[in-house]
Amino acid sequence: MLLRPLLRGLDEAPGTQPAEAGLVAPTADGLIAVGAGAGTTPAELATAPTAAWLGRLHAAGIPARAVVTDIAALPQDPALSPYFTHDGCARPTPPWSFS
Repeated sequence: MLLRPLLRGLDEAPGTQPAEAGLVAPTADGLIAVGAGAGTTPAELATAPTAAWLGRLHAAGIPARAVVTDIAALPQDPALSPYFTHDGCARPTPPWSFS
């Protein structure tokens, strides 16, 4: 769920139909989330490690991310860190503010 914006692209114009989110599947050493258009089946993804698939998919211009299953590791993920407030402990930053 947290990866959906990263997989469909954050540069979509307002009011446009969001792209398909793709799929999440096991790899030889973990899980990978792949954007739509990869033309890759879950069975194929299971044949190689996540890092290998990320390299191939990114080279082909297909958005993909390793799936983080340890929730404690989310704040340290460079792509997700901006969504956390770091003040002695990490907590999700609310999408609103009060003035």
